[in-house]
Amino acid sequence: MTDTETELTDRARSAADYFRKERGFIAEPFEIMARADPDFLVSYTDFSMAPWRTGPLEPKVKELVYVAIDAAVNHMHEVGTLNHARSALAQGATREELVSVFEIVSLLGLQTLELGVTALERALGEEPGDDDWMERLARFDPAGAQSARAWYESVVASSPLEPKIIELIGVAVNASTCHLNEAATARHIRAALAAGATRAEIAEVFQLVSVLGIHSATLAFPLLEELAQ
Repeated sequence: MTDTETELTDRARSAADYFRKERGFIAEPFEIMARADPDFLVSYTDFSMAPWRTGPLEPKVKELVYVAIDAAVNHMHEVGTLNHARSALAQGATREELVSVFEIVSLLGLQTLELGVTALERALGEEPGDDDWMERLARFDPAGAQSARAWYESVVASSPLEPKIIELIGVAVNASTCHLNEAATARHIRAALAAGATRAEIAEVFQLVSVLGIHSATLAFPLLEELAQ
């Protein structure tokens, strides 16, 4: 082994150890990342740990946010969902709270109805009003609007999570890198503030969610290593 190769191996080991120390675990894609570009992994570790070092949300809630964005229909990252669900349980989350997170993120599908009724109104030459979209949907499909509202309300009413946390999860999945729904994000921000969330807590949700882009690297680096074999 050359001196350069030895140095790279040492740096890779150091980067992987740093990630493990800061996060409490290390999955195989991050070990591969350490071998490919240790400086990148160290930099990402510092970035991803920023909300853990200074953010006001309790660790359990941080992990529930990760669970939400990984399980959401616009991402469906099975390994991430499992790892963060395990971490959430270790941080004190209950099975019922995890069930509630899965149910809350399932509501994201209702945005098809919201988008659809708006598009239908415009196709008919109407300008969408300020009314709740479910009320506007009821003009065209009363039964569908009623069932949508009933499902939404039942999910929220049965949740063991406090209203503030429910809304912060709504902020997370709508601000997700895979969704970026500005209107829905703003709607959940207003609801979170009304439920008692602070600006710092909402800002931390954005920090937590912004790490989602690393999944491009956790997908691609193992493929690159496979090609090199």
